Amino acid sequence: MGIDIRRDVPLAPLTTLGLGGRARFFIPVYSTDDLREALAWTHAKAHPLYVLGGGSNTIFRDAGFDGTVIHLQMKGLERSGCDMTVAAGEVWDDVVARSIESGLSGIESLSGIPGLAGATPVQNVGAYGQEVASTIVSVTGVHAETGEIRTVEKSDCGFAYRNSSFKRGYPLIITEVRFRLYEADPEPSYPELKEAFAKAVDSFANEKGRGPNRQEELQLLRTSVFSIRRRKSMVVDSSDPDSKSAGSFFTNPVLSEDQFEECRNRAARLGLSLPAYPSGETVKLSAAWLVENSGFVRGYTENGVGISKAHALALVNRGGTTEALLALADRIVDSVKERFGVELEREPVLARC
Repeated sequence: MGIDIRRDVPLAPLTTLGLGGRARFFIPVYSTDDLREALAWTHAKAHPLYVLGGGSNTIFRDAGFDGTVIHLQMKGLERSGCDMTVAAGEVWDDVVARSIESGLSGIESLSGIPGLAGATPVQNVGAYGQEVASTIVSVTGVHAETGEIRTVEKSDCGFAYRNSSFKRGYPLIITEVRFRLYEADPEPSYPELKEAFAKAVDSFANEKGRGPNRQEELQLLRTSVFSIRRRKSMVVDSSDPDSKSAGSFFTNPVLSEDQFEECRNRAARLGLSLPAYPSGETVKLSAAWLVENSGFVRGYTENGVGISKAHALALVNRGGTTEALLALADRIVDSVKERFGVELEREPVLARC
């Protein structure tokens, strides 16, 4: 039947921020063949290209996108033992739910994260002590320039903290991800989740007169994650205005030991004790702490955008514009840099054309 090429399509409704103008051309794709045809058409027209998934990690400018937006909508999930092969257009939280229904662990702490499965390797999505890199076996996709179908093994994905080869510029449009999960009881390491999970298990045992089995434990952990995320407005909810965001807007900085010492000395001169999380030869800092100690408080609002009342890292659309949001983000980055000598990096992707 051929691909469906649409014109002048509003982009704001397709993002969790609810910001941005219109796409000059917009092509939904439901299969690898659709994707390859859409790429060929876009290249023939010499249009700028942006590939959109669930819109939870995307920022479109107010002027829109003067090119072609390809919207991934391919579906499918197959399980073989502990392996799950998932199409890029599957809703990520549905994938997590399916894994728990199957009694498989490895991604249960990633419950409630918005977006589609195909985007998870790009950011190396993680939360509460888990990240997808630990369970990904391989990623399959279409090369954006040649149209060639390629499978990339985990060892070649370049995974790092909230990063991958795909985020750094490897032009693969992901169509399928293969995960290898495992049959094991959940063991949360993140303190807040560990405490909530323990309480949930105790409550279950008191109510049922027995301890939960593995599948029930996984479900209890999932429920605990949702509870924590909702308190932080990190579950997309039309009734919660603070969830109109792109999640965490900045990644937690990872510093060398020398960089950390400089930052810690700056904090000490301000009478502040810098929280830190050492890992090998690097030290991770809390971006939220840096933001809140640089003059930006939760609930702050300017020009129709602001900071979530529940989470200092979530920048929220309160009826503003993309340009206002980016201006606020720049002010935060500049303030943190001036005060602590650390440059925050933006997590969501700004679509450029």
